[in-house]
Amino acid sequence: LRLAIGSVLAVTYAGNAISSSLPVAGSGVGTSFTYRQFSARGAPGTTSAWVLTVAGIISSTAFALILSVGAIHSGNPAAVIAGAAGAAATVVPLSAVLVGLRRPRTRDWLIRLVVWAVSQVQRRTGRPVGDPGEIVRAAIAQLGELRLSRRDAVMASIFSLTNWAFDIACLVCAVKATGGSVPSKGIILAWAAGAGAASLNLTPGGLGVVEAALAAALVAIGLRSTPAMTSVLVYRFISFWLILAVGWMAYWAIRRRPN
Repeated sequence: LRLAIGSVLAVTYAGNAISSSLPVAGSGVGTSFTYRQFSARGAPGTTSAWVLTVAGIISSTAFALILSVGAIHSGNPAAVIAGAAGAAATVVPLSAVLVGLRRPRTRDWLIRLVVWAVSQVQRRTGRPVGDPGEIVRAAIAQLGELRLSRRDAVMASIFSLTNWAFDIACLVCAVKATGGSVPSKGIILAWAAGAGAASLNLTPGGLGVVEAALAAALVAIGLRSTPAMTSVLVYRFISFWLILAVGWMAYWAIRRRPN
């Protein structure tokens, strides 16, 4: 299945807008929206789930890599360990499932587990319709056939690293725009503190939480409080509010023209 890049971008931005606008459950709702939109464009449900899973693994790994580079550059070994542990908590279980699908004994165990879970959902909601065993075996068989070519894996990794790198560059430019001096040894760790606060989803888009965490991190690495807070506001205006506005415009465009 090949999708137009514009369509994929619109769905991604719209899903991000939904995720950023809802506290706590935002990430799950945004992912569900993206899954449904890919399925509506012709992707089988298993393919959509596989794509979102692999994309999450690559993104988490890229984040951990950048955090590790920043920690090494700053001479903070504890941050390297924290970054690696955080990435492992996400990457290892998902990777283990994908690898396990290709091993008969592990696949049989997963099938029994998922069949039980599906049967429980059916008992309470009446969905999905059909025999749980057949539904699960068909889905897992399709998942086991999916492959990511080496070229596509490299390209996805490059794009993921570029995404995080440009976000850091946005923060650096915001600091420079306010007349502050960018402390090169700690800026990546300061940015990671803000990114980590955003991932908690305690408030919509980490509103308030990210600003406080990032400003405190910038002050901790040497910026004065006023330039630090101003830099954070400029950075958040660009990386959160503008992206959010684009995302909701994409959402309404999708609603008007679904495909």
